Amino acid sequence: MGISEFIVSYGSLVMVVMSVVLTQGYTTDRVIDTTPMTIRVVTGTVALLPCRVDPKYTEKQSDDYKVVWVSPTKTAISLQDRRIINDQRISVERPFLKDWNLHIRNVSLTDAGVYKCQINTDPVGTKNITLIVQDPPHIIDYSMPLDVQSEEMGKVELFCNASGFPEPNITWFRLHKETHGVKEKVGNIGNSLVIRNISRMCADSYMCVANNGVPPAMSRTFQVTVLYPPEVFLPNTRLGQEVGKDTVLECEVTASPLAIVVWKFRNRTLMNNNFKHELNLYNRDPEGAIILSLRILKVKSRDFGKYECEAKNNLGIKQGFMELYEIKKKPKTTTTTTTTERYTWRSEAQNKKVDIYRGRGNGRGNTNNGKGRNQGLIWDRQGNNGESSYNSGEDASSSGNGHGGHGGRSGTRGQTKYSGMQSGSAGGQGSNLRDGSGSATTLMTSVLLLLISVVFNHAATYAIFR
Repeated sequence: MGISEFIVSYGSLVMVVMSVVLTQGYTTDRVIDTTPMTIRVVTGTVALLPCRVDPKYTEKQSDDYKVVWVSPTKTAISLQDRRIINDQRISVERPFLKDWNLHIRNVSLTDAGVYKCQINTDPVGTKNITLIVQDPPHIIDYSMPLDVQSEEMGKVELFCNASGFPEPNITWFRLHKETHGVKEKVGNIGNSLVIRNISRMCADSYMCVANNGVPPAMSRTFQVTVLYPPEVFLPNTRLGQEVGKDTVLECEVTASPLAIVVWKFRNRTLMNNNFKHELNLYNRDPEGAIILSLRILKVKSRDFGKYECEAKNNLGIKQGFMELYEIKKKPKTTTTTTTTERYTWRSEAQNKKVDIYRGRGNGRGNTNNGKGRNQGLIWDRQGNNGESSYNSGEDASSSGNGHGGHGGRSGTRGQTKYSGMQSGSAGGQGSNLRDGSGSATTLMTSVLLLLISVVFNHAATYAIFR
């Protein structure tokens, strides 16, 4: 009876091999390598299941001994080197005569299990190979969006479901914007992350990572946004400026979502105007803070007053106020320059040249019993008999006012004071100059007093204008 007569179906192929073995009565001594093996592969790759049989049985007695592969579902896969199931991914490869290797391409999770390589000896020679198919993590699309929003003090729950074999673990991380995406582990291992009583400090990117030891690990990133009404900050509440100069007012606003920001003056919204106002908007940081600056060109008196910065979003409105006041210009100061004039005085009696220095100023003196305006030292008159009379008026110099005494024809006692120094010598008792009489002593005294007066006046004037 031939072997082909016993094949009724693919599922009964093993029974046929056993019948042949019992009929022929051969042994399995070193016919097949029966050492069990475990093969691990990843889905989508090729699984190679090795099996070695002694060629003297399969080649020289091929009509009596047959090699078959049996699937985990106990279904015959191949007879000898021919595939007998309708799965084009499977084939028997024989690089050498002793090899009966089973190749499974594009492995899937359903291919996992125990495969058997058998030969119909007595007893049947069997090699068991366990195929473990691993599947890397796959994050399952969830109905929850990746961008999640919540108002302050609310609750946020993030979900991350993943499949794979072995079952993956899910770890949560926070990606800090301040540290340019450095990961910080948060929460517990699991498919959900819950944030309660959320604040604006929790607004950030969050990532779930699914890993089961089979590369590559998979991840998903969520963006959490915390909503709150606007907040207005002004660097100062009062700002001074002079008329005619430019000035800049700045208003910093934080809000989520971003607020609409305007500057107002006397209940009127200010717009960009090349002749008067310039508005500029700046982003201070990625947190959502913005700065709206208002430049006022050539400030006028009507521009002084209280300015309002207003920020508004769908959660509220907020204002901040800044007063622009006028700074008065300081008056300009002037300086007075004092000049010195030089005059030459010559005595008619002695024919001597005397230099007199005086400051520019006005003095008043009595001349011939009348008041006149004289400047500095004044020579009054030369007497016929050589007597001299000196009349000093008031001298207004830069260092003080000097008041001169009275001298002259009447021959009364005169007294002279000099500006900036002690009082000079008193004049002597003059004789009757009107009739030309007088003693030599009186004349010498008058001349001496005159010389002393000239010297002191010269010294005082030098000290004043030095």
